[in-house]
Amino acid sequence: MEKEIQDVFLGRLTYDESLDWYEGTAGDGVTIYIYTDEDSRPDPALAYARQVLADLPGLDRRARQIAADALLENKNETWLEEDEPPVSEDEFQVRLTLESITFYPDETAEVFYADGDLFWGHTILLNLEGNTLTGAHLAG
Repeated sequence: MEKEIQDVFLGRLTYDESLDWYEGTAGDGVTIYIYTDEDSRPDPALAYARQVLADLPGLDRRARQIAADALLENKNETWLEEDEPPVSEDEFQVRLTLESITFYPDETAEVFYADGDLFWGHTILLNLEGNTLTGAHLAG
């Protein structure tokens, strides 16, 4: 198993043996994790990561919209602090911060956002299958 991969598109990725993934950084400090396949090869997940990250700004815009569509009503009905006004869709989206994406060999990924304290520090998780984002929900 290579301890480090230098990828032309993804940059330097370092292998973490305890988690069986490679870790690196993409875009503006977004941490990426690349899982290996059953033969401990990162190639399938690397190819998928390159494809997805080729349009990271587009993925980010779509993910923010899906998260707002799925969670804004919940925020405004259940998670408002005392005397806090309802949050607009634009404000909701602006407060999210893309933290990390975990890529799997089967062309799926998990996209993690910091919630900007909308939900008291919970993570917002979206699933990515191929090019389709689904399942925005609170995690952790």
